[in-house]
Amino acid sequence: MPLDADPELLHRALSNLVLNAMDAMPEGGTLTLSAQPKGETVELRVADTGQGMTPEECERLFTPYYTTKQHGTGLGLAIVQSVVADHGGSIAVESRVGGGATFVITLPKASEARL
Repeated sequence: MPLDADPELLHRALSNLVLNAMDAMPEGGTLTLSAQPKGETVELRVADTGQGMTPEECERLFTPYYTTKQHGTGLGLAIVQSVVADHGGSIAVESRVGGGATFVITLPKASEARL
């Protein structure tokens, strides 16, 4: 599943999601990372078993300076969204209160000409 991506930027974006997931599980839990081909794209998932979020929180997550953390800047997820968009992809969140959260990144596979 080759991607045409900047490995450092993608690493930063995924690291941000992993750190957020760990913050969402202060008493411990399960963090799951997965990648799966989906047609001409690759779907990356970062899922946690933390406290989850309300629909209102999910709608605002990618807004710069919006944070639910006591010491957060509110820029992390906005930067993640920017990195994903710069790679021609999209990011979404699936969550419910008490049910954890899953961030789904969809990126285009590398074209044959670039391999």
